[in-house]
Amino acid sequence: MHGNDDSNVSNDVNIDRKRCGNVSARLQPIIVGGDVLAVMIRGLYPEFACEAFIAAFEGGITDKFRGYAVEPQLARIERPLYEAAADGGLAAYFAEAHRTNWAIQRAMYPIMTSATVIWTVLDNAWPAGALLLRIDGRPCPFGISRKVDDGGETGIHSDMPNWDYAVEEFLSARTNLSFLVYPSQFEGGELELWPDTINQPAIFKGLMDKASGYALDRKRVGPPAVTIHPGKGDAVLFDARRLHAVREVRKGPRYSQSGFINVRGLHEPLSLYH
Repeated sequence: MHGNDDSNVSNDVNIDRKRCGNVSARLQPIIVGGDVLAVMIRGLYPEFACEAFIAAFEGGITDKFRGYAVEPQLARIERPLYEAAADGGLAAYFAEAHRTNWAIQRAMYPIMTSATVIWTVLDNAWPAGALLLRIDGRPCPFGISRKVDDGGETGIHSDMPNWDYAVEEFLSARTNLSFLVYPSQFEGGELELWPDTINQPAIFKGLMDKASGYALDRKRVGPPAVTIHPGKGDAVLFDARRLHAVREVRKGPRYSQSGFINVRGLHEPLSLYH
């Protein structure tokens, strides 16, 4: 699936052309492990907001981008929770990320960041609402800003917070959704999704690409079930525990804002973090 052409979309992707639609009902097949692999909301983030988001980066925030520890080609401003937990940087994670998030929002003011838009949509659509995830009383930040330049890609992986940070909030979760909003137009950089979830770390490690510190061997995993090339302003939500990857960016940069949605039950509030 490329750009705004939905002609080849399978039933694995639920397309919402009404910008919000019934998001709660559309997410439930993903949460309960159904056949739907992703929900796409076309044009959720309007053109003027996309331009403001990009201008915020090009206006001085861009120099704060740093590569992920496991994937230098994927640059981000804020630190993800799993990375902070792995290197003992949780205090800085809680203290610094909110300041960075606010710097981006202030640069865009009065336009909302895409993470705030997603939060608003989920809070209104989900029966029990959506709140920031709190760990030991400390609210997590939500909405990590990312950038992939020409030639960059990410390998096949999954996001299993209970492996990275074994706290009750993740151990008791039903699933871990991811959201992505794309404020820029780019070529390549398609999002690939597989229906597979690998629940055992030992099995995951056994399938890893020996040349990578985190990604699986593509030859052993096989082709993706769905390939999505979102358009400017589109949002995608999917189960991050399932395997996913990003193809090589041919013409970028590929900007995005992303975060995670911790789901503990269909009748409990969604918990947001990155």
